[in-house]
Amino acid sequence: MPNSGEQDAGRETVDAQDPRVVALLRPRLENRLPQRAIAESLDLSQGAVSTYLSRARAAGVGWPIPEELDDARLEALLFPPLRGTPADQRPMPDWAWVHRCTASCAAPM
Repeated sequence: MPNSGEQDAGRETVDAQDPRVVALLRPRLENRLPQRAIAESLDLSQGAVSTYLSRARAAGVGWPIPEELDDARLEALLFPPLRGTPADQRPMPDWAWVHRCTASCAAPM
């Protein structure tokens, strides 16, 4: 599942198949509620709400969400495939070098 990985003050993020995606679109697009109020009501970070609203805006998703737009199609719109080199073809970092660099760093990590 795509996930922004963002966490804020103990709040979790949400993926496109979570019903909270639709739950956050409706109050913003229909009732014009502030992002902060939506984040608090759904126990999400304000950044997560902002990200999903930005993705919806970029995908042209408005309110009401069309009935033919099921969860899978909504997810495909909010998380289009990444362009570029597929993950299995990307070079792996030199972990030995990374370890040496971080081990020699004066500040503990």
